[in-house]
Amino acid sequence: PDTAQLLIERGAKLDLQNNNGRTELMFACRYDQPDTAQLLIERGAELDLQDNNGRTALMFACQHDQPAIAQWLIERGANLDLQNNEGWTALMFACQHDQPNTIHSLIGRGAKLNLQNNEGWTALMLACRYDLPDMAQLLIERGAKLDLQDNEGRTALMFACEMDQPNTVQLLIERGANLDLQTNDGWTALMFACEMDQPNTVQLLIERGVNLDLQTNDGWTALMFAC
Repeated sequence: PDTAQLLIERGAKLDLQNNNGRTELMFACRYDQPDTAQLLIERGAELDLQDNNGRTALMFACQHDQPAIAQWLIERGANLDLQNNEGWTALMFACQHDQPNTIHSLIGRGAKLNLQNNEGWTALMLACRYDLPDMAQLLIERGAKLDLQDNEGRTALMFACEMDQPNTVQLLIERGANLDLQTNDGWTALMFACEMDQPNTVQLLIERGVNLDLQTNDGWTALMFAC
């Protein structure tokens, strides 16, 4: 950071981008240089520039477990809802990499919960996909939509069933998640639970009145998956 400070004080431009579109602030976020990042932020570095892949400094901080840098960026007004070329937001990266403090900060500052990436995934789906029940609960309590479907028709409930998260399944059900939505191939949450041999989740779905006899596009039922 001393060398960086010297260059900055001598008038080095803060926001030049290399051939990949990356700035010094992005490098500081990527390579665990909180002092340099803080200096750049304080000296007025542009927070919302995007590299050739659409990633921002905040996305790098979320992706590479830099909660302190992420917090500074959030407090300084970084755009929370920009999406990279694959549709990922900072919140999605924070969910994928299990960064609860950053997730709390993003949500507290008003990050949009229901944006979908190019595959149709939301932050809630990612929390379920990566087995982060506490993060899923936080998103649900803050109003994340439960029944959005990705490009294959999967819902957060389906991901939770597939990943054996009975507590998250129960929370989704209690908040009114639709039990009988089907994927593009006709799969239901119950089928995922049966396929993955999740008896506790299956029991919970049955108790809540799930339709036992829906069929996939190939005619398979939950019972067939269970056998």
